[in-house]
Amino acid sequence: GEDVQMLMYPVMLVEEEQRDEPDEPDVPTHESWQLTLQVSSANASDLTTVFGVDTLATDDFDARFDYPEPPLPPAGRYLTACFRHDDWDRANGRLFNHDIRSEINWGATSEWVLTVATNDTGQVTLSWQDIDSNIPEYHSLILEDLSTDQRVNMLETTEYCYNNDGIREFRIYAEANGINGRDPALIPSEFFLAEAYPNPFNAVTHIPYGLPVNTSVSIKVYDITGRQVAMLIDSEQLAGRYTLVWDSQAAPTGMYIVRMEALGFMKARKVMLVK
Repeated sequence: GEDVQMLMYPVMLVEEEQRDEPDEPDVPTHESWQLTLQVSSANASDLTTVFGVDTLATDDFDARFDYPEPPLPPAGRYLTACFRHDDWDRANGRLFNHDIRSEINWGATSEWVLTVATNDTGQVTLSWQDIDSNIPEYHSLILEDLSTDQRVNMLETTEYCYNNDGIREFRIYAEANGINGRDPALIPSEFFLAEAYPNPFNAVTHIPYGLPVNTSVSIKVYDITGRQVAMLIDSEQLAGRYTLVWDSQAAPTGMYIVRMEALGFMKARKVMLVK
């Protein structure tokens, strides 16, 4: 059969301090993760296609992170899988087999366009391994075949196959879902109603509370006789940390009870109004 030729990285003329290999993250985080795509056919393969994000990277060409795709061999079977960038400096070429971007904001999506080309015949397989250990929590990855509009959830399967019919383009969508599009660090692990501040207060006080899940929440203010004097909130809210403001207006000086109820959780706090 025909020889399969190995493709090598071209030499890049960059500053010495830029030539260090970036460290692959030991544990994937929102700020830094990478995934390797392995693309193969019966007689050829490209096992060095990498995409991801890093806090030190930009969305433009970075010599430390983005590697040009090697040239095709002069003869024999070949397969190349790379990311095209017509908007980058032409001196670095147009095709890259490493494409590392800046971190994705919570609730936002980044896209990579992957081009696969081979002169081999038959089936082509795109695969990715150990995705759970390479993609951080609260993120999603979708692979879209632009020829068929078929979409694959990359977190639920490890490969995608098609019959070679020439150059094939794919779009990879990486979304930092978070929780309701927000940084999970902002979501409390449990319900809470914190101490109001200031307390004692004159006219206005702030009441912090938190919801670990989307739910209906009610926070009311009662006087010491049990009479309701204010309804601060009684509605559905997304999970998160919040602060209400109670403007006591015409309420007289005295002790009041702030009571929170949400999904079986109940908590009461005392506040002292001094006028």
